[in-house]
Amino acid sequence: MSGTNGGVGTVADPTDPLDPTDPLTSPRPRAATGRGHLLRAELGRLRRRRLVITFVALGVLALLAALTLVFVTHSQDIAGARAEAMQRAQRDLASSQEYRTQCMADPTISDSDKESGACGPDGQTIDDFVYVDDPRFVAATGLPAIAIGVAIVGALVGAMIGATAVGADWSSRAMVTLITWEPRRLRLFGTRLLAIGLFMAVVAVVTQAIALGLGALTASLRGTWTSPPFDPNGWGIPEQHFWRDLLSLQGRGVLVVVLAAVLAASIAMLTRHTAGLLGVLLGWFVVVENAVRVLFYDRGWPRWLVVENITAFLVPRGQRFQFGETLDRGEYVARYVHVSNLHALLYLGVITGVFVVISGALLRRRDL
Repeated sequence: MSGTNGGVGTVADPTDPLDPTDPLTSPRPRAATGRGHLLRAELGRLRRRRLVITFVALGVLALLAALTLVFVTHSQDIAGARAEAMQRAQRDLASSQEYRTQCMADPTISDSDKESGACGPDGQTIDDFVYVDDPRFVAATGLPAIAIGVAIVGALVGAMIGATAVGADWSSRAMVTLITWEPRRLRLFGTRLLAIGLFMAVVAVVTQAIALGLGALTASLRGTWTSPPFDPNGWGIPEQHFWRDLLSLQGRGVLVVVLAAVLAASIAMLTRHTAGLLGVLLGWFVVVENAVRVLFYDRGWPRWLVVENITAFLVPRGQRFQFGETLDRGEYVARYVHVSNLHALLYLGVITGVFVVISGALLRRRDL
């Protein structure tokens, strides 16, 4: 008898009634009879889970809604923006002059206070109140901001998908059946993490591509590709190597989503419940991180928090954090620490790796 196993042609042993290569007679499930089949089974379970589909659909809808809002709130009508700014400046100037006139005529205000400027400066013109908000979508700052926003929201969605991919099987006791089917627990756990990582990588790449396409469309129709003066402390990207740095930022965004999903799956494996992740997130981000920022700000400990390192990993050129002041020659001077993209990646990778190892070790030794 001849048969196929997962699309790979094999020749069955006609003398063996339970040939493992024959999907009809093999005592083992089809997905466990060959290399790579367990990964395909995990990917299939993941993409067919209704909650996963719901999370992905909501994330995509939120992305489209946000980019639509960005599109409609920008325009290339600079003349209209300038005219609106002039009208606003005229109103502010008239209001300021009226207040000064009333203040100068007020007998309850002493002459010394009036001379010291209590009634406002004298001789103001409309130029002192004109401020034109550029209505255009600037690609040099807008596209990086979109990429960072997509990465952060994607990390939240990835964390929920990673947690439910593991926690739901514990809640329904399906994990016991899976381990009976595939007794090599570490192989099952590692393959599941790999499937979650691959699935979220594909989702993140697609969403970053959609965001880049719609952002570029907005810059072309309602914005400008001309770079403003570069701010080294901002998240803008200089004109030199713009596309290289932007694509690198989007790649880091994809990696953040994958790490968040794998870390959440490992935490759900530890707690054996999807809600366990929510408890850990609430306790860590709301209680621990805020307490560290308040109590140990002067010591620079916030540099080791998750939120700060995610920010430093995504922002181009890393992030510069201030932590307290020091007295130098009679003056207080702010102290700073710079966290580069590489340092933040190493931090996030170590955190994720530690949880993966601990959850895998406990899964191997735990009684079910």
